[in-house]
Amino acid sequence: MSLNTLADLMSAISVKSVPDAATVTLENNTPPDWGAVVVRAGCQFVYKDGTSYLDGPKDVYVPSGQSITLRADQKKCVKVHRLGAVVRVPNQNDQPVGIEQTAPDGKCWAYPVYQLIPASHVAEAELLAAPRAMEIVKSR
Repeated sequence: MSLNTLADLMSAISVKSVPDAATVTLENNTPPDWGAVVVRAGCQFVYKDGTSYLDGPKDVYVPSGQSITLRADQKKCVKVHRLGAVVRVPNQNDQPVGIEQTAPDGKCWAYPVYQLIPASHVAEAELLAAPRAMEIVKSR
């Protein structure tokens, strides 16, 4: 096979390739001294055609500084995703956290990344019950 033919073949393959199925990544960016660990996670991917797929919920172990990636099962346009997790902190009740995002008109979700971080604000009653409150925010 000549180089020209190989180059032509590679060009044709890259033009016709289909992107991977959408993913959602959750990074645990809580302070390490909190000991916060994501112990359960899942994500529902809702496609443009109205069908959906649920990756999880599943038992996981994601300490501070690590991440988990959840995947759609098809290479279709994801219009909505719902990410949920349970976080365990020593000497506190498990904390459920989550976020739902809808893509803007004419757009599809591809590979968003979210961060689990200390909550920016909480109700006073929550602060007393869970002094190390957390939230999920969009990173990129």
